[in-house]
Amino acid sequence: PLAQGLEFDHVQVKAAGKTTLTDLSLVVPARSKVALVGGTDVEKRTLLGLVTRLADPDHGEVRWDGISLKLCRIESLRAAIGWAVAPFVVVSGSISENILAGREKLSDGEVEAATRATHLDRFLRALPEARATRVGHGGAQLSGLTEYLIALSRALVGNPSLLIVEEPEIELSTDERALVNDALLRAFDDRAVLLIART
Repeated sequence: PLAQGLEFDHVQVKAAGKTTLTDLSLVVPARSKVALVGGTDVEKRTLLGLVTRLADPDHGEVRWDGISLKLCRIESLRAAIGWAVAPFVVVSGSISENILAGREKLSDGEVEAATRATHLDRFLRALPEARATRVGHGGAQLSGLTEYLIALSRALVGNPSLLIVEEPEIELSTDERALVNDALLRAFDDRAVLLIART
C-alpha cells in the first residue's frame, strides 16, 4: 500500500517524436486528493499511465514511497491501484465478472461492498439477475451511467491505496450528477486519489 506518497521527479515523456510532458514534478501524499485540471487529455493520460507503468519516463523518475517504479513488480504495483479512466470498458459476461476482471481471489462480499459504495446496487435491483445479469457485447444493454459505475466499482474492489479516476463526460440529470458525486466522495475515502476533473 501507498504509505508515504507518490512522487513525479522532473519527468519528461516523448511519444511519436513529440514531447508530451516536460520537467513535471508533483508529489501526491498518501491519502491526499489531487485533481488534474487544464492541459490536454493526452498530457493527463500520459501522466496517469506512468503510475501503472504503461510507459516509463524518458527522463526523471516516478517513485512510490521513495522507491523507483522501475524497481517495483508490475503485478504488485497494479494490485495497489484502482483505475477508472475512459474508455470505461465493459466486456461480455456478467456484471460481477466485469467488476472482478479476472481477480479470482476477491470475494462476493468485496464485490457487494464496492457496488454499495458506488450506488451501483440501486441499478442492480432493477435487473432480473442483479450482479449475475449478462451485459451483452461491449455492455450494449447498459446506460453510460451504469457503465461508469461498473468501472468505478471495479476500481474499488480489492481496496486499493491509490485511486486513479476520471469524472464521466456523459449527460447526467441533476439527480444522477448528485449520485456520481456521492459515489466519488465515498470512493475517495481513506486513499490517495488522482482525479481527471471535468466539472
